[in-house]
Amino acid sequence: MSLAVIDSSALVTVLVYDDPRAAAVEARLRKGDAFFAPTLLDYEVLSALRGIARSDSRLTDDVIANALADLQDLPVRRMRADSLLPRIWQLRHNCSAYDAAHVALAESLEASLITCDARLGAASQVRCPVEVIGAPVDQ
Repeated sequence: MSLAVIDSSALVTVLVYDDPRAAAVEARLRKGDAFFAPTLLDYEVLSALRGIARSDSRLTDDVIANALADLQDLPVRRMRADSLLPRIWQLRHNCSAYDAAHVALAESLEASLITCDARLGAASQVRCPVEVIGAPVDQ
């Protein structure tokens, strides 16, 4: 079994509607890896859902409640990242503190980082494999 750290950009795709990357993220979650994330994951997802709901009336309170229930059911183990603060700080020129927490956790676990954020995938000084899940290309 492999280890993987998954970020909020990937999880939000499966929690809300019509994201073309959702199927690829769902397939990745079914791959059988052990998934981890810093404890800040839930707050990042809530923030993203809030932003989406403010601009899209289809995300009703019921839809958000279902998304939050699904978030809690996802097979992702939340990990404290306070011991990783020095590495998170080292990455300050390349990543936000939130992204750096995911990177530092992946590095400490010797795991891959799964994201839908192409900028994070291109960040320098990252010492873990980064798997960027993009939109499928039409054939």
